[in-house]
Amino acid sequence: MPIKYNFGYIAVGGDNDDRTTWEGFWTLEQGRPNVPEAEIIRLDGNVPPFFRDQCGGGDGHLLLLLDEHGRVRPGHQKRGYTLYNYTMH
Repeated sequence: MPIKYNFGYIAVGGDNDDRTTWEGFWTLEQGRPNVPEAEIIRLDGNVPPFFRDQCGGGDGHLLLLLDEHGRVRPGHQKRGYTLYNYTMH
């Protein structure tokens, strides 16, 4: 059963800090390359493909963005791709 999400992205730097949010539904899927037991959170088409697939980290709240091949998306000097999952009340 799909579950509702609210996803926010803040682009920091430049002239201002732009915040974009998306709402929609996500589903839980199983497996990624070399880790068949991994749980994949797949957001619907309301978010850009770059953000669509994520996998959980160790504490149940940490999320890692996945690339188009199902591998953890590496960060670099200007960006990190670790997210935090929390329940909104």
